[in-house]
Amino acid sequence: MQHFCRLCEQLDIAEGGPGSRAILQRYFRDAPAEDAAWALFFLLGRRPCRVIGARRLRAWAVETAGWPGWLVEESYRSVGDPGETLALLLPAPSRPRNWAFADLIRDRLLPLEAASPARQREWTQQTWEELDGAPRWLWNRLITGAFRPRVSCQQIVLALADVSGLPPAQIAYRLLEAWAPTPASYRRLLAELSTDADLSRPYPFMLARMLTDPVESLGSTADWRLEWKWDGIRAQLIRRAGRCLLWLQSEGLFTDMFPELADAAAALEDGTVLDGQIVGWEKGHPLPSSKLVRRMTGQTRARRLPLDPPAAYIAFDLLEHQGHDIRCQPLAARCSILKSLLQPLGAGPGLHDHARCVPARGESCDVTSGSPIRFSASLPAQSWTDVRAFISGARKTGATGVTLRRLDSVYDEGPSACVWWECAVSLFTIDVVLLAARSVRDRGRRGSGPFTFAVWHQGELVPLARADLELDREETDALESYIRHNTIERFGPLRMVRPELVFELAFDDLQSNPRRRCGLAAERPRIVRWRKNASAAAACTLEQLRQFLTARCQGSANRAVPGPREKTIQH
Repeated sequence: MQHFCRLCEQLDIAEGGPGSRAILQRYFRDAPAEDAAWALFFLLGRRPCRVIGARRLRAWAVETAGWPGWLVEESYRSVGDPGETLALLLPAPSRPRNWAFADLIRDRLLPLEAASPARQREWTQQTWEELDGAPRWLWNRLITGAFRPRVSCQQIVLALADVSGLPPAQIAYRLLEAWAPTPASYRRLLAELSTDADLSRPYPFMLARMLTDPVESLGSTADWRLEWKWDGIRAQLIRRAGRCLLWLQSEGLFTDMFPELADAAAALEDGTVLDGQIVGWEKGHPLPSSKLVRRMTGQTRARRLPLDPPAAYIAFDLLEHQGHDIRCQPLAARCSILKSLLQPLGAGPGLHDHARCVPARGESCDVTSGSPIRFSASLPAQSWTDVRAFISGARKTGATGVTLRRLDSVYDEGPSACVWWECAVSLFTIDVVLLAARSVRDRGRRGSGPFTFAVWHQGELVPLARADLELDREETDALESYIRHNTIERFGPLRMVRPELVFELAFDDLQSNPRRRCGLAAERPRIVRWRKNASAAAACTLEQLRQFLTARCQGSANRAVPGPREKTIQH
């Protein structure tokens, strides 16, 4: 139990950074198979049903400790985590026991679900008398369903690959199978190579670079294929040996997140690998990639209906055809084969009718007709003036820019490949006020947050977005000093600060979100700079943002709206 608690503490400190892989590698190399199997189960975001609610757990803890309820509330305001608060308030264990992690799950956690309320209370209080410190806190998080691993699935796959010596693709593929948290299942996961190695293998992704020079520097438009760049998730769709796999560039193999795409891929020829983007859509309009995040979490990675939001796969390249690697063929030939493959499926040309220069939002085609696997058609550009028109009008289609790919290019994932370019639309920026912050140093990584930023509404600040800060050493030290000396209230690790510091916040677009206090959500918020000489009173207002959103929906000129402004930012 202590071994897994140390793992969780180290992962919290690493915050999903590059050190997480080494931390996981050490744990899976040293832990017994019984403990490692359950650790993997919980780290992947899987967990039994929520056994005990937080309110009931707090009532039992108050009774056990003999503390008044108001003291628990005040302690929670200081600690910030209900499970940790209760673990600290409870008396020292009267019957300490060194539980093995697998034994605690098998003998205490799993039986709780079918037990009566009285039995649940008895076992929970008995476990409190046997655990102390971090194990007790972890127990509280597990039985209330509040355990959230701070590590990505990709890091877990890479660590298991390091321990087993197997390719990461094969580890990711095996995790899709009927995997159970048992020692035998865990050992099979790390077993020697088998026939599933080639089946699960994706190709290295070829990346596009941001174009900073004028588009005219690329030569003739006849040499290039112009396509919309969607706000989606880059993925390879693999159809081999009767199986359909969806390999995400950033997260690994997650076929079960998008079962409608896997079902549609069953109509493809065996030995086919597509490269493209997964795009969320609703009522014929593309959605920001943030809308797909909840389909990527552990709780919703089960095959369930309805699928919200629905997804389409926009295929823009073909890497494998009839089991043969065709990456060495020119892009024009690969796209021609790709189009002929998708046409029999009833797959239309992407999310929009590309026959017109820039379709309006109301003219989007509905991807519910035909297959959700769509072909990314080429935009008709006869001159660089047309290309610039597509770039400037990308927002009207819901795209984030355009992509330029040389027609004679091969699929080369090497860093020297400069034949794919992206031209992104300019971002919107506003001035916001820092409202709350966690530790600036963030327990190991300098200058990261998250931080909460707000705008004005009727004389008070309302939260708009949370974003990280990337500051130099001098600014980091100055900001940390300010937060330490200007904290007006604390909620555990969260500090409410005096609303005096102004930052420039950039975002892709603005959407209505009634679930938030301000009623708005900024897409992909990030901080551009610290505006040290700006006044907090002159920051953006909620009314300005609402006017901006209304004008955007009506297609009005951006510069006619006060507050948000367009700005070209290179990343």
